[in-house]
Amino acid sequence: MLEPQVEFTASQVRALKEFFEDFFDAPPRASEAKALGKETGTALQELMHQLTPLAAQASQYPFLNALTPVLEKLKELTGKPYTWYLTELTRQEDALLDMKEGVIDPVRKFI
Repeated sequence: MLEPQVEFTASQVRALKEFFEDFFDAPPRASEAKALGKETGTALQELMHQLTPLAAQASQYPFLNALTPVLEKLKELTGKPYTWYLTELTRQEDALLDMKEGVIDPVRKFI
């Protein structure tokens, strides 16, 4: 059985590329829609794995409790099909970038 490949607009791909650059502070390696969607999912999962050990130290450093809602949000966003990142992620883009600026970046710089 063959499934037709979903077509994405150039603006959807560009929007995801821009989000990726802003959120991960690096350009994505992929430029094709499917590969870009998968790379975004993988990058979100890697970020979650990087932040989890920090959140586990919250008993020693109470300010790390701020990572709990961030990790919950990242857990919500991982494991989605690549199409979701191209079509749905932009609806949450502002909230994610706010989390990055307000919590993730300050914690990483401090630690």
